[in-house]
Amino acid sequence: MQTSRYSIEKDDGSLERKALSPETSEWLFAKGFWREVNLRLHTLFDQYEEDWIAGENLAALIEALESELHALSQGDEFIEFVRGWDSSHRELRCKLRVSVAIDDLKELISTLKVAEQRQATVLFEL
Repeated sequence: MQTSRYSIEKDDGSLERKALSPETSEWLFAKGFWREVNLRLHTLFDQYEEDWIAGENLAALIEALESELHALSQGDEFIEFVRGWDSSHRELRCKLRVSVAIDDLKELISTLKVAEQRQATVLFEL
């Protein structure tokens, strides 16, 4: 599983790097979150790729993440999903604790809000 990382430029010019858990990262791809973001914002977020986001798109991404966060708070203790297939075409399943996903999304949303206030750009390495 791949860990998604995101970075925001700090006031001193250095980058503050953070990451989603591998399970949360895989879940966002498996559920089509980034595909929907790409359609809505005309971005190119894809697995194993990098892309920048800034300006008005930050607000839209925050809104989309907050919607996911709200949905998570209404659900079960775990999310189980297919994250891929092996060479024999058997499903590779993953089990994600909802509390981990909630913590990851809260941290990401918080970082994006700081970037929005600073009018900064955020680099995603998905």
